[in-house]
Amino acid sequence: MKPLFTHIQATKGQEPYLLAIDAETGANKFSCLVRPPVTVPDLKGIDTRQLMREGLEPRMVIPWLAQMAKTVKTIITYDADQLLRVMEAELSRLGKSHWARPGIEFIGLSDKATSLCALPTGDETQFRTPSLEEATAQLCGLPMDNLMGIKALHQHKEIKEILELV
Repeated sequence: MKPLFTHIQATKGQEPYLLAIDAETGANKFSCLVRPPVTVPDLKGIDTRQLMREGLEPRMVIPWLAQMAKTVKTIITYDADQLLRVMEAELSRLGKSHWARPGIEFIGLSDKATSLCALPTGDETQFRTPSLEEATAQLCGLPMDNLMGIKALHQHKEIKEILELV
């Protein structure tokens, strides 16, 4: 059974809002911006006007992602804790119950990336967690200056094979 690969962009804070999502399991792919019910600050690559113009309502997006999650045993994302926090907040706003189901495994790439390809901070004894782009570049042997975030993760079957083995 193929895992569900997801990448989200969300606001930070006590009550996070989902702003963008990419999800893929096998041939089933889903990618969209999500229109938040409140004004949010601009994030890297997304501005508020773009969200309001192109974003879908959360009530349309969250059920689709939940349905995709029902077909897998493993969900792979960059930060599993953040994904769970964001999904719980979105489901709560929709009046729904918990998202996670028993037996599903969440794999956070940030944890794996830190152990596989932590980057030096300048001090020889200190390392930092790489970004998604940096981790993808290191795991796939690609230059770090020409990646496109989750698109790089989805387009490189090598990283999927590595992650399925981790």
